[in-house]
Amino acid sequence: MKRLLLTPIVLFVLSYTLASNRDICEISVENQEGWNLVGLPVYVSDDSYQSVFPGSIENTLFSFSDGTYTLEDELILGEGYWLRFSEDQNDTLIGECMDDFTISMYEGWNLISVVSHPVSVDDIVDTDGIIIDGTVFGFSGGYYEPTIIEPGKGYWVRCYNDGEIIIPEIEETTVTDIDGNVYETVQIGEQIWMAENLKATHYRNGDAIDYYDYDNEPSNSEIYGRLYEWLDITDSRGACPEGFSVPSDEEFMELEIFLGMSEEEANGIGIRGTNEGSKLAGNSELWESEVLTDNPAFGQSGFNALPAGDMQWESGWSGPMRFQNLGTDTYFWTSM
Repeated sequence: MKRLLLTPIVLFVLSYTLASNRDICEISVENQEGWNLVGLPVYVSDDSYQSVFPGSIENTLFSFSDGTYTLEDELILGEGYWLRFSEDQNDTLIGECMDDFTISMYEGWNLISVVSHPVSVDDIVDTDGIIIDGTVFGFSGGYYEPTIIEPGKGYWVRCYNDGEIIIPEIEETTVTDIDGNVYETVQIGEQIWMAENLKATHYRNGDAIDYYDYDNEPSNSEIYGRLYEWLDITDSRGACPEGFSVPSDEEFMELEIFLGMSEEEANGIGIRGTNEGSKLAGNSELWESEVLTDNPAFGQSGFNALPAGDMQWESGWSGPMRFQNLGTDTYFWTSM
């Protein structure tokens, strides 16, 4: 469910997962009961499939190469596999990070996997143009066309002829929305967050988003970001930049726990935690609370939450709007 039943500012949004230590990566991979496409996104000492995916069914790992399926015992970096599970499960794959990789491809269909970070399909380096447009497919109970290829998953790719493709190293520390607004990003634990509030006025397909500027003053949005209603920022057209999404309450809890909150506190009701709020805040000149800004933990995470306030209607969902709490509070929607 949503964290707060206010009409608050847009939240910082989750992008993807990586370990806080860039030498050792921890990749969380969800697989469903039945057949899944999987891959190995990290260097490990034991690459047997039942070591990497301990809940998988024995003798169900199949590779695909040059038109032929082969029963396998071990996972090879860069390759994708079919693997069957007896029930839904979540595995954490821990190993040395793999930043970039060159994959040999055959004419026709190939099963591949990527490195230790998500990769946009558009960012795959295909110098010789061997990938056939529109032929990258993932599988989750049925086939779909991904825009982002996730670590730990396998994907189908069809090629005109034999050759090589390169899965590139991650370089971007910013993200740009459809309106051209550029945002800094920050890695906290296994998550990458936008470190600035959303300012977008259009969905990713170009449709207009309903939004509000604090006090109806656009200059406030340049500093604090814009105010959005929950139905607008969770719309399927996508308010967030490509590759980012509105985080769930569970994903916010993961952030809080990484910053020191106990699981019991994170699952509690009402005010929770101790100095996690100070760690998440940023720009002490904008905050009126000295209790917050004088805390030695202030701004440690780089999340950069600002006191953007909120907006409510005087009477339910109608009547005049009331803007409040600028400089003292900030609120975030979650997707559920």
